[in-house]
Amino acid sequence: MPPTPGWYSIDVTIPASTIATRRWIQSHVGLLVACTAGVVLQLYALLFQPVGRVTAQGRHVILLNELGAGGRVAEAFQAEADGLSEVDVWIGASGSTAMILDWRVSAVRGAQLEPIYQASLPLDRLSGVTETRLRFPTIDASAGRFFAIEVVARDVRAADGGARPEITLAASRDKPRNNTYLLVDGRERWGSLRFDTRSVGDTVLGAPCRGRRCPIGFDVHRHAD
Repeated sequence: MPPTPGWYSIDVTIPASTIATRRWIQSHVGLLVACTAGVVLQLYALLFQPVGRVTAQGRHVILLNELGAGGRVAEAFQAEADGLSEVDVWIGASGSTAMILDWRVSAVRGAQLEPIYQASLPLDRLSGVTETRLRFPTIDASAGRFFAIEVVARDVRAADGGARPEITLAASRDKPRNNTYLLVDGRERWGSLRFDTRSVGDTVLGAPCRGRRCPIGFDVHRHAD
């Protein structure tokens, strides 16, 4: 029977190799997605994650109660790269907590601390021991210089309206790094806070910033959270 007017019949032959390739992709799509994600994570770690940052994670962990009692706790350290822009500390709460953390970063000049930047960070639903990131405008020529991070807790209350929770700051009885010291209410104490620092100059993309002012594109931590 001849084709109906207005309708056309087209025979298309798909090569067997193309069909096999398509079936292989369909059967291995999960593996391909995982591999792609792995490559992306590796590139991110290479380009953006600091590789020479200052980290103090001692073995003998203690919790400093002075933070919850309104005391001022500080850690002085030596930066290892230019572009210092973040210090992370670990705050503990015995229950769901709302509070305000007043903090500042200072340059250490002999026995004096000269404030560079300060801010107040509201914390809601804080519970357990939680990493808290303190971000500030990039300090360009920070490599080799000494800085201090100071924290004070205020307006501490239970998030659910219950009894006032206990607030602590994670520290260590040992000193995992040289060139650091711990201050509690202005008095030096043996040990170290548990802390971590990040610097733009620690990253591959941040390398051009070492020793000079960073372009906006590299300065990823311009403001405090």
